[in-house]
Amino acid sequence: LLLSGMLLPLAVNVLFMSGFIEPDGRIGPTPFAFAVSGLIFSWSLVRGQLFELAPVAYRAVFEHMEEGVVVSDALHRVANVNAAALQMTRRPREVVIGYRIEDVLPDHPGLEKALRAPGPTTLACDTEDDRHLEVRVSPIGGDSGRPRGHVVLLRDVTQLERSAATQRENEALLLGIVEHSPNGILRLRPKRGDDDEVRDFICVFANPAAASQIGRPRAELVGRPFKGAVHPHTAALFHVFREALLSGERREVERSVMRDGRESWLRFIAVAAGSDLVVTFFDL
Repeated sequence: LLLSGMLLPLAVNVLFMSGFIEPDGRIGPTPFAFAVSGLIFSWSLVRGQLFELAPVAYRAVFEHMEEGVVVSDALHRVANVNAAALQMTRRPREVVIGYRIEDVLPDHPGLEKALRAPGPTTLACDTEDDRHLEVRVSPIGGDSGRPRGHVVLLRDVTQLERSAATQRENEALLLGIVEHSPNGILRLRPKRGDDDEVRDFICVFANPAAASQIGRPRAELVGRPFKGAVHPHTAALFHVFREALLSGERREVERSVMRDGRESWLRFIAVAAGSDLVVTFFDL
């Protein structure tokens, strides 16, 4: 439709100049052809909904983004902002649009430097209500090489950081329990052959109690094959551990070990943990 609307005045004008179309009075047909082409343009734009689809898509994407978006011009004045950014900054729209971006975002000493940087910059900002925001400042390139503005993405990472802090605390607590447990704890990783059969276990962790009850330093346990680590019943223990790993069920066994020249009886409990095996044992 657009192509036909452009070609219609040209075709009418060529026919008129060639004498195939006689003028009506002193007015040529070309202005009428432009009027008809204008109607064709209007109908094609309305039929294609070109005035409606772009704003609808823009609002749907911009306003429903989970990340906050702030768009500024070359003078760092906020030109647009979505609902998520207003919620993160705790500011109404009327005190954001038109104001400098430094006054809208949380105070950060590196913000001004980020606005002058030639590439994207990521900052970590704390709000007044103890929330943590990840702020990514990206320049909008211009023809002259100078930025035409900036796009700032805001991401609330408060819950993620709190979850990470809680996880670190739990890991530290668990490590403290394991390190000070009176029971020996080993984490064994299966060593498979070419036929995918478990040939041995490699000790990847041993707590102090494990080294003490087996009677060997931790340096001789961690990173070493399990076979030969516990005498004289390593072979019997290996078969029980392999069965626990393959079946995924808990296995218990009692065996004696030689420690400081004396025989000690230990009770071993093996439980599969993912692709590894966790073995807990204590002195009977």
